[in-house]
Amino acid sequence: MPKIDRSRDSRLFKRLVRAGRVLDKAGVAWWVDSGTLLGFVREGNLLPYAHNVNISINAADLSKVLSRKNWFFPGYRLRPVGDISGREWIAGTIAFVQVLPVFKAGRRDPLLILTPKFHAGETMRWVDDRTCKAAPALHFRSIGRITVQERSFPVPASAPGYLAFRYGEWKTPRVEWDTNHDDGAKVGQDELSYVKRRTRWTQPKPVKIKMKLVGRHLLKARRLLADTIGILERNNIRYWLDEGTLLGIARGGEIIPWDHDMDISIHGDDSERFLSLRNQFRPKYRVRPHRDWSGRIPKGGLRVCRIKMPMEKIRYLLGTEEIKLDIFFKYRVDGCYEWIDSFTHKRVDCHYYDALGTLTYAGRTYKIPSDLDAYLEGRYPNWRVPDPNYDSSLDDPAGID
Repeated sequence: MPKIDRSRDSRLFKRLVRAGRVLDKAGVAWWVDSGTLLGFVREGNLLPYAHNVNISINAADLSKVLSRKNWFFPGYRLRPVGDISGREWIAGTIAFVQVLPVFKAGRRDPLLILTPKFHAGETMRWVDDRTCKAAPALHFRSIGRITVQERSFPVPASAPGYLAFRYGEWKTPRVEWDTNHDDGAKVGQDELSYVKRRTRWTQPKPVKIKMKLVGRHLLKARRLLADTIGILERNNIRYWLDEGTLLGIARGGEIIPWDHDMDISIHGDDSERFLSLRNQFRPKYRVRPHRDWSGRIPKGGLRVCRIKMPMEKIRYLLGTEEIKLDIFFKYRVDGCYEWIDSFTHKRVDCHYYDALGTLTYAGRTYKIPSDLDAYLEGRYPNWRVPDPNYDSSLDDPAGID
């Protein structure tokens, strides 16, 4: 059993108390919610292994919170997180707001999360991670109080009923809990099928200067691709060109010029072995892994790694897109390969990746999916005609969310 970090509990509790004072002073309606509410009601404290503190606010007060973006309280900053549910479920584009230390204490520093809840008829709506959720508004019509560690906190007046709705047998601790699957507030796909779709792309800091992969930028991109593939081939890592890079080269013999990144895929079984090669990319490149905890692919498995050039970071800080290479990790599941792209769960038949073909580009031979025409037709129905407005989060037929 993991060791309980009491110092972490103290930090979380103090952060909650301080946040409450700021919200009260700003006139924001708020209450303790989700796992924090569950711990307070069931155990009279934070859940033993809670990593976050959860607060809900009335969505109408979100602007009051964001107006304090740079001075929520000393040493901390606000980070709005965009809605990646893929649906117009909430009347806004911000799913939640993280309260983060200006200087991180570690990669897993505890978070304070503020979730705006939106009135919609007789329900309250919100987006948790990527999942659309709703609860009867009657649970929030009045706010009560609960005392924990001699501090009083606002909670839904019908907290036991609300917890039963969200967690079922909430009085009995569960070993595992997946917010994307187990929450009673999760909205089903049948209901969501009537909700208008929305792009999953979120760009909280739009770049000032769009970049095209032409001229010297194209040469840099080619070098990044060749260097990465060279490392993979020397270490017998299974890979293939994929996504927009494959599309551009197959269609016109060159990387799509309005792209600022390249795409390849790696077999999911090789994901951890790939990470062990990170030092082989240094100092020329940076490797940034991103894992997925939603359960759609092996939980905690790599969904993508980004290979970047350190000097390109300077360009990005100055407002220009940076050249990068995305590596998608695709996992074989019951005769198909599944992966996460643009926060969207995708799937194709296994025969495309089990046997690979080859393609020559810029004087070098690369691996590609077999049955290429059929593969591209299945991913990009009109793939021979360039479409700068293609949205991989919505338009890809491989998406299954």
